[in-house]
Amino acid sequence: ELLARENFNNSAEEKSFGEIQKAAEALREKFNTLENELTQNQYETPSDRLRHPTMLKQRMEALVSVVAVADAAPPQQAYSVFEHLSVLIDQRLAELSELEEQEVVRFNQQIDQARIRKLQG
Repeated sequence: ELLARENFNNSAEEKSFGEIQKAAEALREKFNTLENELTQNQYETPSDRLRHPTMLKQRMEALVSVVAVADAAPPQQAYSVFEHLSVLIDQRLAELSELEEQEVVRFNQQIDQARIRKLQG
């Protein structure tokens, strides 16, 4: 029985599961990093806005609300901030797209090679 357990524990199947688990964790970490740069998800109470930094989504929302309530045309600073935030958001979205198009595909190929059933959505 001990030998059978050792053979199972060292099987190629278990090694491929371990590799897939590591790849899934790395992929999740990359998605989490991008999400945390785009939006602040640590707000639980209204006072959390004072404790946690605002991220790109919240900064853009604040800019839009300031421009929306103004009676005059937005100042040049508003245009500059908009352009700056737009560039940063576009960069993050490009990273997200690359992650989906390359790394998720690679991860799915790993799952296929290990003959593990995929989740159906």
